[in-house]
Amino acid sequence: MTEVSKHMLRSRINYIKWMKLSIAAPISIVIAQKLGLNYATSAGIITLLTVQDTKKETLEISTKRVLAFVIMTMLSLFLFRVLGHETFTYAVFLCIFLFVCYWTRLESGITMNAVLAGHYLASGKITPNIIGNEASIFIIGAGIGMAVNLIMPENLRKIRAEQAKIDTAMKHILERMSVYLCREDKSDYTEECFAQVERLLISMEKEANLRIRNTFTKGDTYFISYMKLRMRQCEVLKSIYGSIMLLTGIPVQTGALSLFLKEISESFHEKNNARGLMDKLSAMRSTYKLSELPASRKEFENRSVLMQITRDLERFLRLKIEFIEQLTEDEQRKYWDNTERYPK
Repeated sequence: MTEVSKHMLRSRINYIKWMKLSIAAPISIVIAQKLGLNYATSAGIITLLTVQDTKKETLEISTKRVLAFVIMTMLSLFLFRVLGHETFTYAVFLCIFLFVCYWTRLESGITMNAVLAGHYLASGKITPNIIGNEASIFIIGAGIGMAVNLIMPENLRKIRAEQAKIDTAMKHILERMSVYLCREDKSDYTEECFAQVERLLISMEKEANLRIRNTFTKGDTYFISYMKLRMRQCEVLKSIYGSIMLLTGIPVQTGALSLFLKEISESFHEKNNARGLMDKLSAMRSTYKLSELPASRKEFENRSVLMQITRDLERFLRLKIEFIEQLTEDEQRKYWDNTERYPK
């Protein structure tokens, strides 16, 4: 096996879930045995089926399985009493139970409850004690599964690391733009840097969604919003890159625009509200309008490209301003840890 293959295998293994399942299932079985319950091993199986990748998934599935357990018990009471404790009765039970679960979207409760219903069949009777035994097995298995799933590592540090990489990569893109804007030879200026940012954005989105599914706080979507902001800004930068590649000369206004791109790069930060930059851009565009008319078609076309770049930069900054304005006070306190709503 190559090193790449080993790395891919390791990345596919959820070590935390593996440890949880390895420890939680035996604990459930031991508890069921200590309580003198029949079919104690089923508690461990239920625990294995309960533990999911995130807290929310575990809670949602456990809720569905409780409802499926109630349906299973009521259906078993009726069918086994009317038709007897026969394999045929269990087949009828499965037919009806499966239909009801699929119809009510309780599919996640089918497997474990079908096993518990099998205990009713094997017991040859259904009494309050037997129902209590099955309910106890269900509660122990699902309860231990939910308890261990509360132990979920915080991935905020990983999200912040991805966020920092994205911002650094975009700063670099802006810096390169300020340089190549003033160069006639752009043969070594490629789009490769955008692919890197896009990969980082996908990685951040994955981690941000995982964080949402592992928290019970409503509306905790700061990092998803931030990722979408940078994604939209990246699209704008692609447009600017295309415009730079269209330049066939260097108009006199290019220097000021290059310096402005460098300033954006240097001040590119999560907490920069971009208002000051927007004011400077407006002033620069006003200055452009006062410039002498182009003397040739080539100069006209190149200046038109520069104007398009300034329009794109306005979109770029506007996106950040809108992001800031949509932040709640709670998000400012929680993720920025600052004392000023709009930092300079």
